[in-house]
Amino acid sequence: MRKMIALLLSLLLLCGAAWAEAPQAEAPDALWYAEQYAALTPPGVEARRTELTYALPLAEGRTALSLCLTVEGDIRFGRYDQVTRAALLDGETGEPLGLDMVFADLDALQDFLDTYVEERVIDGLNTYLDAADLLPVPLDAVSFDASGVTFHYPSERFMFFSGHAGAVHLAWYELAEQLLIDPPQADARAEAAEGRLGPLALGGDVEALLEEYGSLTDPDLVADGWIYEFEAPALRGVQAIADDAGTVTALRSARFEVAGVCPGMTSQQAEEALGEPLSAWTVEADDAEMLRLQPGAAARYEGFTLYYDEEGCLLLMEVSGD
Repeated sequence: MRKMIALLLSLLLLCGAAWAEAPQAEAPDALWYAEQYAALTPPGVEARRTELTYALPLAEGRTALSLCLTVEGDIRFGRYDQVTRAALLDGETGEPLGLDMVFADLDALQDFLDTYVEERVIDGLNTYLDAADLLPVPLDAVSFDASGVTFHYPSERFMFFSGHAGAVHLAWYELAEQLLIDPPQADARAEAAEGRLGPLALGGDVEALLEEYGSLTDPDLVADGWIYEFEAPALRGVQAIADDAGTVTALRSARFEVAGVCPGMTSQQAEEALGEPLSAWTVEADDAEMLRLQPGAAARYEGFTLYYDEEGCLLLMEVSGD
């Protein structure tokens, strides 16, 4: 009996050692990235890869993983190209999920996106590139993060001047009527109080920001500095104002939500949500031209200022140290 027990113990120890030495299975997201990279990269080509994983809360306490892989380099018959692939996986099983887990009606979503891009995106893009092929908005490469949803285009349909493949980003509040889920809520008011607007911050080096997020257009002269716009899709509608030394002194956004207040609301609606401003003033036509604003009104809160047009419609939020 003792010999039998000793033999069994030896077998268990050997099996335990074998299990310990056996390679562990890759996580579903790591496996997906590896497979996609291999499929997108020609043999012998070294391509740059960017991986973004985001845990997206679904209904009934479930979680999905939003995966986004961007590969760039000489991957298109020896020429530069940038390709993005995206997937949505079940957070527990790793099984693929459809967009119908996030959006209530995909046909309604398509109509909404096409109208949105036609009315709010194309006119701005036409000044610097041919955007004739933006419709319909593609739904086969969609990624999610804390700021919103990005719809990625193949480069042959939409490409920035940098050569990067195009994409259109919508903030969560812009998609509110299309969603089945409660979107993530960023504390924009706290960010503003800290001198931040998303990933941008006051006092930063504008050249470093342009290196990281790309330049959309040539900078425009403004009172006491220059206005810069960024190529990164999530920063559409965002401007950084920098002084002659290249230090960021103010940040503006035409797409934001702060305490439920977002562009298009009236000053009365904003005050009901935010309270009475610390100060308010009229933005006259001459001042507006120098500041690259519309004539109208402004209301200052702790850390940020809201700008309205002459009809009292909310247009911009500005974060500054003033």
